[in-house]
Amino acid sequence: MRRARFASFIVALCLPCIGAVAQVTYNGGRSGGPLVLYSGDSVRFEAGANVTPDGLWLSVYAGQGSAILRDGAGHQTGADFYLHSGDLLYLQGAPPYTLYFQGGAVTLLYGGTVANVPPKPICGVGLPVPVLLKATKVSNIQAQTPQTGSPALGVTVYQTNQAAHSGDLDYALVGGAKELGAFGIEVCGGGGCCDPNTYAFAVRNLSGGSFTLYEVAPLASFTFDWDAAPPPPLTCQASAAPTSGTAPLAVSFTASAQGGSPPFSWKWNFGDGATSTQKNPTHTYHGAGTYKWKMTLTDMAGATLQKGGQIQVSGALSVTASASPRSGDPPLAVVFTATPTGGTPPYSFDWDFGDGTLSLEQNPVHDFPQPGQYDCRVTVADAQARAAMATAPVYVGIPIPPQVSDVRILTSPFRLKVLGTDFQAGCSVTLGGVPAPLVQFKNGQKLVLKKGLALKNLVPKGTPVEIVVTNPDGGISDPFPFER
Repeated sequence: MRRARFASFIVALCLPCIGAVAQVTYNGGRSGGPLVLYSGDSVRFEAGANVTPDGLWLSVYAGQGSAILRDGAGHQTGADFYLHSGDLLYLQGAPPYTLYFQGGAVTLLYGGTVANVPPKPICGVGLPVPVLLKATKVSNIQAQTPQTGSPALGVTVYQTNQAAHSGDLDYALVGGAKELGAFGIEVCGGGGCCDPNTYAFAVRNLSGGSFTLYEVAPLASFTFDWDAAPPPPLTCQASAAPTSGTAPLAVSFTASAQGGSPPFSWKWNFGDGATSTQKNPTHTYHGAGTYKWKMTLTDMAGATLQKGGQIQVSGALSVTASASPRSGDPPLAVVFTATPTGGTPPYSFDWDFGDGTLSLEQNPVHDFPQPGQYDCRVTVADAQARAAMATAPVYVGIPIPPQVSDVRILTSPFRLKVLGTDFQAGCSVTLGGVPAPLVQFKNGQKLVLKKGLALKNLVPKGTPVEIVVTNPDGGISDPFPFER
């Protein structure tokens, strides 16, 4: 038991010495005693009239020694039954019990437990002493007191119980004490003051066995009334806002709960590896993707519920543009296509065809009656007013110039790989104005220049040269600077 509380209780009362056979009554939950037994003393425990108790508990506050217990049916413990300081024993059965003690001295506290939901509120429990509750299922405890100020109850749970047997009498040794904390209770007024209906804390079976004991004690000198009831169904809600947007996207999560056994704990999993135990957290998603979030609610009695949803995060807004065909003789009809990605739909489109005409369609068709190079471009805007641009040049009556984007050295033998777009079979390459000795066409995006030493001499180490590609149709690339 919680020794500090019982110590003050013992000091407040006299310490009766039991001579020969004495009789005491024990009431539901409420602590009685202390009893000081010496060798040869005995005490008879009878159930009191306050509340029918569900068994008798005995706490050995101090001392030790051999004892024999006998119940009303004549069952009794054997000679191996021994009381130790710190023991908490629970006997489930009908009264009376008689304890015969053989030892130096022992100090006992005692009482009855109340199982699950009592038939009516427990009112006017008398002295400001602990009560012991026996839980086999979940119950919400409601409590009130005429004490003014901020009254609170301290609750300790005994998480283990071990079946014990001596002679032909069964009992349980209870242990694993853990303080659950302090719980405020309602202040009642008036003359009645026996209507406990405000939630204080929950009890449930934690032992892994058939029951768990809870000690409930006032944290000051006051009496209290209490009742127990099955918890109402646990329900919860969870939401996220916004549910879509562009990275980095800050999302506010909100949760609420009703019923069950407060207080509640919250566990959020945001779907990107991050978590939170706040009730209403905010989380920022930094990468594009679909994230499935989950909220797990747990109440004090261990009941859980889950809610979930998903967040759609887009990357930065971008757009690609294409023209088909890209070139041809006038008049040339061209189909344009704009493909946006990222950002936040819906999108708007603004095409400029380079000849003074515009279009707001996503995929317009435009006619070019005159020859020339037209730098067609599209500007896309998303719902958050972000913008991106792409080009799709069109060549009417003129060749498409190739473009060089990169030049890489290949060895054994020395070669140059030229990367780009719009290369044509039969194209030629110059390095610093000098024709390359051998050009091998791979595809429209890759050429390989060969001839080992002869080629190497055209790109002296440390000397920049300009590389130009000329297609058979007359298209010429812009000079590409290269240095070995």
